[in-house]
Amino acid sequence: MVGKPLIAGMGQVQLEYFCVSETLSQHGRPAQLERLVVEPAGTVPLALATASALGMPTRIGSALALDHAGRFLRESLQKAGMELGHIYPASGSLSPLRFNILQGKHRHHYASAGNMMTDDAHFDFRSMLHQVRLLIVSDDCGDLDIVEACEAANAMRIPVVCDIANNLTLLSKIVPLASVLVVGEQIAAEVSHCGSPEQSLAWFEKQNVPATVITMGDSGCVASRNGKIYRESALDVEVKDTSGAGAVFTGALSSAMVSDLGFGDCLRYANTAAAIACTRLGAWAALPTKEEIQEALHRPSERKQTSG
Repeated sequence: MVGKPLIAGMGQVQLEYFCVSETLSQHGRPAQLERLVVEPAGTVPLALATASALGMPTRIGSALALDHAGRFLRESLQKAGMELGHIYPASGSLSPLRFNILQGKHRHHYASAGNMMTDDAHFDFRSMLHQVRLLIVSDDCGDLDIVEACEAANAMRIPVVCDIANNLTLLSKIVPLASVLVVGEQIAAEVSHCGSPEQSLAWFEKQNVPATVITMGDSGCVASRNGKIYRESALDVEVKDTSGAGAVFTGALSSAMVSDLGFGDCLRYANTAAAIACTRLGAWAALPTKEEIQEALHRPSERKQTSG
């Protein structure tokens, strides 16, 4: 991977207990689990794992607890191929974890725990961003100061891809710093008070966001860049689990961007990667390969028809 552009990300790393069950717990009776997977979670680590799987060098900035879960997470990030020199120890903390059960195509969130304290983590942002071509941040960042990371990237003229799922307060701070803003259809409508994704794109353009991507699940995505509107239909696949699809989209989009593809091609590449991830259970183990994406890209008849 020598000579390839380096992608960095800053965000919280969580531990997820992911279960598959046909029946949920009722009347005090435990659910019968058909499958249990323990894997890392979080938008930035999953986006970076996607980029690594697509052949890109990656580096993560984060904090990890010193407990058993923290050691497992560190090993998982290392196995995914990430540089770990900017992970700081969060002493006296418990690793953040979440417990989810998939029933059919629906995920049920049951519990979250952890008390990560990152006050002692004094990040050297210039060092973390050394030789980096693109920075990924998201709003599931815990106490990490991603705004300062974005400011450092802006000062070094490094593009920033910001994936915002639900934190409207953070969104208002990130908008002036984002090179590409990735948001879901619902949060785009909430923040812009607009009735359609296209109107939301126009609103973000007025906020001087260079490029905005609004993801719409199985309806694909719509985006704007430099006043041009892009629409990309979704791949028609059998969906098994949508968890992590947004992070896979962001990771694949970032990989395509640093590969100097046209923006429309970047969107199609990311949409295809996310669709492939939805055909498998779990998130970390569902990452698509470059070969799978390329093969799917050559099957245009499998894309859903969209109006407009």
